[in-house]
Amino acid sequence: MGNGFAHSFKCSSHGRSRQCLKWDTIRPPIAEELYQLKYCKDKSKVDSIAKPISDVLLKKQEQWHSDLIIPVPPSDTERAYQPVEENVLIFDDIYRSGETLNAISEVIKSQGNANNVYVLSVTKTRVKK
Repeated sequence: MGNGFAHSFKCSSHGRSRQCLKWDTIRPPIAEELYQLKYCKDKSKVDSIAKPISDVLLKKQEQWHSDLIIPVPPSDTERAYQPVEENVLIFDDIYRSGETLNAISEVIKSQGNANNVYVLSVTKTRVKK
């Protein structure tokens, strides 16, 4: 993934297939469940999304030493920035180009004085073209 953070891990990646001169997104199972949760409001998908994320967090906890998890996008955009002097884990549902995560990482490191910034995303999708 990007350059602005120490380590990153994604639970899956989107691909693409060409059928009848049209590009279709091929979603891995967890990405499809995320889509169903976000866009179809299917709350029954929460556990099947949370389990692999929990597994990754448990596996990476020794390596990452995170003191804080920041969800992306923030739920309250009006909240004042709070400085951080810790190790930070940024959680994003979909990783595309890494621009957002790099920008967030740079702000956290430069203005928040974070020691390390780690990234976890549910899935990586292809860049729109």
